[in-house]
Amino acid sequence: MKYAIISHNIDFVTFLKNEHYIMIKLEHYAEYNNLESFLVYFDKATNLNECLVYSLRFYIPSLPIMIISFGAYINAEVNSQGTALINACNNNDTEMAEIILSAGANPNKRAPNSYSSICWGGTALHLAAANNNKEIVELLLSHGADVNAEDTRKWTALHYAAINSKEIVELLLSHGLKIDVQDENGETALHQAAYNNSKEIAQVLLFHGANIHEKDQEGRTPLHHTAFNNSKETATVLLLHGANINEIDKMGRTALYIAKYYNRKEIVELFLSHSANLK
Repeated sequence: MKYAIISHNIDFVTFLKNEHYIMIKLEHYAEYNNLESFLVYFDKATNLNECLVYSLRFYIPSLPIMIISFGAYINAEVNSQGTALINACNNNDTEMAEIILSAGANPNKRAPNSYSSICWGGTALHLAAANNNKEIVELLLSHGADVNAEDTRKWTALHYAAINSKEIVELLLSHGLKIDVQDENGETALHQAAYNNSKEIAQVLLFHGANIHEKDQEGRTPLHHTAFNNSKETATVLLLHGANINEIDKMGRTALYIAKYYNRKEIVELFLSHSANLK
């Protein structure tokens, strides 16, 4: 059946389906852009919800609208694929996301834990933030997305945005986001910005009151995290905002100790220039 779909041989697809009852995987229709075979399947489909989710992969706005009009449930979760909205956001498809939301999709439904390697059990907002898609983030927020929702790892959308998206960080903060939410490892968005050397994001977070002294479960502050990844520019920002350069973690290590251990020469020099304790 897969090869019949690949070849776009609609007669052969119909023959195999009707005469031999061969099971069809809906993802093959979209993967090989065989809209005609998909519509043949849809004509006799009993699971409209599944058709709705997979229809998004054709990137034809009228297709999901048609399927919804036939009675597909907009918030249905389809096996490991999640909802139609989750799929639209994961595909960075703003137009489809708007169509689905306008049809009444719940912006706070969660993706299955196995759905995405970048976002475990998160909402559409988590996915949009992780994908650095400001337009979809704005769209979701305008439809009531919970800005403080946490995924399986207790990450909020801010944790994802803090890695590399200043504009989304600012947008989320303008909607009343809790800035110092700690994930399952005790890390805040500022820890993420520090580790990923997102200097401008760190500045925004600090301007909005992020706790520069917050410790993760290992007792490490954001400054410790800059030492792990040689995030010199962000370390400079943290020090200028009063980070304690001699703070120790649960193992008694300062940021300087970590930087020396990992041979981060530039950041070692920075810490020494700020009177870091050599002990």
